[in-house]
Amino acid sequence: MSKLDRRKKSTTPSQSLPVINPDTAAVDIGATLMFACVPADRDPEPIRRFEAFTEDLLALSSWFKGCGINTVAL
Repeated sequence: MSKLDRRKKSTTPSQSLPVINPDTAAVDIGATLMFACVPADRDPEPIRRFEAFTEDLLALSSWFKGCGINTVAL
């Protein structure tokens, strides 16, 4: 088996994890901005960028509510 074949094999998942809570979003928090992600079937643009100002946090909250999100992982 060549190096390329081993690399392809190791990056291909053999099993998927079960979905525990489908109404969960994820947020990656930085010093001045955040990236948020909802399930792909909830919005045509499932990954969005928000700044750390109150107006942006309110927009993030509204987006989550509109997508039916009730749990957020930071």
